[in-house]
Amino acid sequence: MSQAVYRPREPQKSSYYQCVQDHFEAFEQVYEERFERQYGFFRPYASHVIYRYLDCGDLHNGFARVRSWSQSWLRRNGFEINRSKVQV
Repeated sequence: MSQAVYRPREPQKSSYYQCVQDHFEAFEQVYEERFERQYGFFRPYASHVIYRYLDCGDLHNGFARVRSWSQSWLRRNGFEINRSKVQV
């Protein structure tokens, strides 16, 4: 059985990521004048979410290590194993 090869995500190469990175600050600056009347005030949480999205996938911002659980451990601890997912 061959070992799986890790292929890192490269979100910076997607068109959506590049669009957000290039234009979000300008959008924030003109929001009040151009969009507030129709859509209401700009919620600061939106900026928080966008900047977290831009940080996601950048290893300079840290990473999470995921442990793979064995099927026998999952069964012993009350999890039901489905071919595509694990259910509690």
